[in-house]
Amino acid sequence: MPSKAFGSNLQVPADKILGLAKFFLGIGIPSNAKDLYNQIDALACLESNRVSIPLILSLPATVLSLTRNDNLKVRVNTVLGSTAPPLSVKLMQVFSSGSTDAAIIDQELKFDAENAVHFLDTLPESIDVGNYVFVFEIVLRDPEHKKIYATGGRTRVPIYVTGIIKVGSAEIAVLDSDLGSIETQKKLDLPGENAIALSANHLQKLRLSFQLTTPLGHAFKPHQAFLKLRHETKIEHIFVVGNSGKQFEIVLDFLRLVEKFFYLSGRYEIELALGDTVMENSFLEHLGHVELDLPEPSEKAARPPLQPVDPYLRYGPKAEIVHIFRVPDKRPPQELSLAFLGFILLPLIGFLFGVSVQIIKSHVL
Repeated sequence: MPSKAFGSNLQVPADKILGLAKFFLGIGIPSNAKDLYNQIDALACLESNRVSIPLILSLPATVLSLTRNDNLKVRVNTVLGSTAPPLSVKLMQVFSSGSTDAAIIDQELKFDAENAVHFLDTLPESIDVGNYVFVFEIVLRDPEHKKIYATGGRTRVPIYVTGIIKVGSAEIAVLDSDLGSIETQKKLDLPGENAIALSANHLQKLRLSFQLTTPLGHAFKPHQAFLKLRHETKIEHIFVVGNSGKQFEIVLDFLRLVEKFFYLSGRYEIELALGDTVMENSFLEHLGHVELDLPEPSEKAARPPLQPVDPYLRYGPKAEIVHIFRVPDKRPPQELSLAFLGFILLPLIGFLFGVSVQIIKSHVL
């Protein structure tokens, strides 16, 4: 973009200039040096133009933690990072995700001159964990600056507010299928260490229930809430945990699940997974196990799928082979061995002596 594009004869609205600045800042770093030079040159033209200098509002962090009491911080600079003129920043509105209703805030942020940031000590009381859209407005203090700088009116910024979700009233129970009475019930510590041991047959049910609340005491619905049962043969079954308000509950009717479980009796490990982008204590928790006694499968029943072989078991290091050699037999004393050797060699020596005597006699005769 050549510098003459903002000549005196060209009338460009301030909001258009601000839009161009945000476009050049938002396209990222070009792939080659020429495009990077053109991008920087265009931004330099926008910053030094004689029509209106755009001011960019940005946030150092768009994820705020209620647990750490993070402050909301806002920076206002020119497109190349130069210091902005004296101004104030106001938080005008806050929209929650998926809602068109906005909370009217109209609160001016404090200014930290040392770090050149505008900030809020505490978030508005109505802010809980979740996804929000914060609406800011830049107000220039000197009326003459309105002719020089372009602020673009109100700016909308998406912000994620995170926190620790409280898990309460967590319990797991085995129910009778007919009457629904509780046969076995265990309390759970979530998240925490649990090692429950349950047993059930195909005429019973397994129920898991708990409550989730935000730091402000509101009901919380995570993106993921799964219950996993894993058999000894590594076959896994995953179920979605439903909710009604604060209460999350899932009931597994084993009579209806015998085919899904391939009539496999034995030990099933129980795991619970809870997770969300704004949930700071997301977890995958091992709860314990349940011993299932299921009926024998019919001839037409589906067979369990073959589980993939772990490549590490096939191609990994083999188990060390430990071999103990046989203890050597006890040998006789050395003197006895030498005496036995002498008895064996004595006839041979006598034979050789006799042969040599006969040879000498034949030569003499």
